[in-house]
Amino acid sequence: MSFNLGQLPFYTPKSIYAAPLVDFEIQNINIQSWIDKNAFENDHHVKEVRFSLDDFHRDTVPWCVKNQVGNIVLLQQDIAIAHLCVTPCGLIHLTILPDQYSSEREQKLLEIVQPTTLSIAQPTKKLWVQLKEQGFFLRSEMVRWYAKVGSKLEPWEYLPARRAKKARYYVKKSEEYRFEILPMTRESFSAWLPIYEQEVAERENGFGIFYPKIFLSGSKMDDMKMIHIYNANDELIGGAVVNPWGGFGDIGKQPRKYTSFLLQSYKKGHRNSALAYRLAQEVMNIARDYDDHVYGYGGDFNFWGETIQPGLLSHKSVLGMIPIPELQVEAFRVVSQKNIEKWSKEWYIMQLREEHHITKKYFALRERTLVPNIAAISPSPYEDTCILNEVPKLWKIFHKGTEPSHIPLPEDIPLVLVELS
Repeated sequence: MSFNLGQLPFYTPKSIYAAPLVDFEIQNINIQSWIDKNAFENDHHVKEVRFSLDDFHRDTVPWCVKNQVGNIVLLQQDIAIAHLCVTPCGLIHLTILPDQYSSEREQKLLEIVQPTTLSIAQPTKKLWVQLKEQGFFLRSEMVRWYAKVGSKLEPWEYLPARRAKKARYYVKKSEEYRFEILPMTRESFSAWLPIYEQEVAERENGFGIFYPKIFLSGSKMDDMKMIHIYNANDELIGGAVVNPWGGFGDIGKQPRKYTSFLLQSYKKGHRNSALAYRLAQEVMNIARDYDDHVYGYGGDFNFWGETIQPGLLSHKSVLGMIPIPELQVEAFRVVSQKNIEKWSKEWYIMQLREEHHITKKYFALRERTLVPNIAAISPSPYEDTCILNEVPKLWKIFHKGTEPSHIPLPEDIPLVLVELS
């Protein structure tokens, strides 16, 4: 079962559900006792609980958040038909699982769950044609970001000329800061961790993340890197975790894949473009030491405007990062625009173009079998950098908002303004 870790409720602040919980019973068992008895750790090391659709109602969700349940699965006649998760902003994302969709089931689930966003997982071409008429977007569940590693003399050679000039300008401005690349140890990580925790706490929808506990356990530190950033007074004001193995799940697995950012954070007053460009250049230096041709910048849930803000999409685009589709293909739509607007007046989603050969290949495979990860359809950028030239033609970005977008997208990615009622 596929779901995005950035959506899981064990990151949700308890203040989201500060109102008194409604006590009730399921099958003559108190809800707290029921969760204690039935929750378990799934294959993703996430706490999960399963409810019969007849037993589930909206008041169940705050109890799951209180108990740090990360995935809520809904069953009908003992068959999993859907799962839902609570975002760090307290909104609900509902996914109807592959081959479990019907319009009647959709309506029933919408009435019971009252989600803000809805996905239909791994639609066939026939189903997609039907859902497209209902205002759904065809997307990959996540995108993962990559860029080519520039040369030591011209690290920004792959950016458009004007943006490369801007990058060099900001890197020059960063010379007052000292960057130190260190092995990943409990000490080097712990020295920087309070800066990360403080920045997260300052966000309106601030939430924890599971990386720190894993790093501090010492089980994921081998061959990892820390970058510490010091100001002119030699005060530690920021830094980053760099993973030379690839994505988070690749740590320690041979063969290694590519170098990537995992986490970065700065003290207030030092969050600026100069440090952002300089940090990316330092990560390229590490990647070059491994003879990597690409470096990465993690993965995002393919919807910028609630948990993940549009500014992150802009930041990664400015650095020349290219979005690669990852995880399952979904038909996605916003059910409650009003809930989204509590957190952002605009949102973005990357839609897969139906005419692109990758999308066509997905639909052809889907006629025969499930396709849990669209990334497996094409070579990965660390295997063949040519995919970075091809994949922008796969996307069309939809933007809901009142202001024109200034996100520096690759020229092959059109941006479409969408109006929703």
